[in-house]
Amino acid sequence: MEHIDSVTLMKGFMEEELVAGDLYTQMGKTLRLMHSPVAQGYGKPLESGPEYSTFKEWILSDYIKRKIEYVTEYKLLNQNLNFLPEAIDGLIEYVGNSNESSYCHDDFSTGNIFATNPITVFDPNPSFNNGLIDLCRSLIMVISHGGSQESVEQILNGYYANSTRDTKALKYALLLNAILKFPFWHKKQGFKRIRAVQDYISRVV
Repeated sequence: MEHIDSVTLMKGFMEEELVAGDLYTQMGKTLRLMHSPVAQGYGKPLESGPEYSTFKEWILSDYIKRKIEYVTEYKLLNQNLNFLPEAIDGLIEYVGNSNESSYCHDDFSTGNIFATNPITVFDPNPSFNNGLIDLCRSLIMVISHGGSQESVEQILNGYYANSTRDTKALKYALLLNAILKFPFWHKKQGFKRIRAVQDYISRVV
């Protein structure tokens, strides 16, 4: 880091400045570009290949079940958990039976992007998944750091600049990503971040 002469977007700008500078739109466009190469399989990259062959295997895995159990035990989503079975079925239907996936950053947020022109992305925690899952993970990260509805819209507009968004699938993926992130934040006492996402989920799901 001593050779890097740029701060991150998170450290270099206030939320209002990021929105005014249309930097969230740049983020959305960049993430879409990262998702454009086609991969095979789902989950973490292992020496033998991705952990899972299909999206259905990944979303029904013990890894996901443990996350759901944690969120349920600590009542981190309350009534929104009633929506979860529909969300899981809806995402399986959205992705379909194909084993094609995208390279996913898995931690794409303002804290992992340098404020260069154009922006420079770093610190991936790579996985293979449908791009929608990675997109909504990014939205959850932005919301948890105080991002506004306008921030979310800019990312979505950048990501879907030349295509149509599936609003129902987006809601499903937002709920799933909240479940994936909450256990880590809860253990680290990131209660403010959890509350910000809880409030957003309660309004849109």
